[in-house]
Amino acid sequence: MRIINKTQYDNKSLKQLIYASSKIMWGAGRKVSKARVTVEYGRRDSIHGKAYLNSLYMRIFLPRKFSEDLLQRNVQMRAAAWVIAHELGHLIGKRHTRRRNDIMGAHYYNNVILNDERLRFAEGHTLTQKAINVVKPIDTISKEINGIELRLKHIQTRIKRLETAEKKWARRLKLYKTKETKYNLNTKGGEQI
Repeated sequence: MRIINKTQYDNKSLKQLIYASSKIMWGAGRKVSKARVTVEYGRRDSIHGKAYLNSLYMRIFLPRKFSEDLLQRNVQMRAAAWVIAHELGHLIGKRHTRRRNDIMGAHYYNNVILNDERLRFAEGHTLTQKAINVVKPIDTISKEINGIELRLKHIQTRIKRLETAEKKWARRLKLYKTKETKYNLNTKGGEQI
């Protein structure tokens, strides 16, 4: 499964949640391994998804920040697991149903999410933030020095090539001037001597 992560959440924790959610949809195994999942932020910090029947592409929308309250965060993680399982169901060809307790039900919200035992795994799951790479100023200065030295070397090479070209054209000019003087000495008034 290829995950395209456009959020600040860590790829490893996203992948764990997606794989755990895929176990709910039996038979999702082979098809899900080829799927391309894009995870991005939802509008108004909502949790929802989008997938087409029998396709290999789905989008999951997560909030920018999950709740600090443990109970509320567990509900949000259950909802995220349900959305992922629901969209994976579309990838393997399942349509919406009218049954209330079915994961493929179009309106499978609130108390049903709280009471479904299949989503209990999501309660302890947390999406961790990506590690922020702090660049040391010394590293950036040394990179800048290396870049300047490289540019200077290119400029010196260019100058040397131009000097060589100048010498070449000066020699050629001198050659043609000597040819011109010989020609002028050999001819007087257009007549050859």
